[in-house]
Amino acid sequence: MRKEITVGFYTGESVGIKVVEDMKDCDAALFSVKELSQVRIKDELDGKNNLLLKMGAISKRIKGACFFSVYTDTYGVMRNSIACFSLGKLVAIADLNSSESKAISPSFGLKSVRYGGVKYGVLVGSDILDTAALHSLALTENDVIINLSAAVFDFDNEKLISSLAFLFGVPIVSVGQNKKVIAKANGEVIYSANGGFAVCGLPLKKSYKERFIKILGS
Repeated sequence: MRKEITVGFYTGESVGIKVVEDMKDCDAALFSVKELSQVRIKDELDGKNNLLLKMGAISKRIKGACFFSVYTDTYGVMRNSIACFSLGKLVAIADLNSSESKAISPSFGLKSVRYGGVKYGVLVGSDILDTAALHSLALTENDVIINLSAAVFDFDNEKLISSLAFLFGVPIVSVGQNKKVIAKANGEVIYSANGGFAVCGLPLKKSYKERFIKILGS
């Protein structure tokens, strides 16, 4: 298992060549880009739009897995999603499961992406608050949990992500409007800021096996 990965994220109106170049060596690259956020599947298939192709082109320049925060319109069914790419190809789309908005349809199921010897569990938006989902991703040996959210929470993201990483023993990378937070499996926060761009190393040591064995054995 990899002992450490390089994680980068970028949030902004659009993404330029310099940003992509600065993130080219990232094992995991997270994007929340306004110009790429509205994906109408029909238009993509009809060639009227090329947002997925643009995401693919970005991922070709980055050595690792790329995760894009998007709203998908699948023939009138609106979902809050994360599009996962590697080497220019779309490998998965994860959807929000716990939507309380009438405009956003809930989905079901959990997604994981394997790339470069690392297994990434993907949680969309407020699904990061779903302890059953976190438990499932931890027990199925995901090395790190990726969370992209457009939501503004009314609580401290840093304390939340730190606590969840510690409780479930898995590193978490969370990019939201409030704050971007990266926490190790022991809950230690190694990055926390409101900035739109950052790249940092993340150790992948996990502890959930030992913790759950101890709980189940008691």
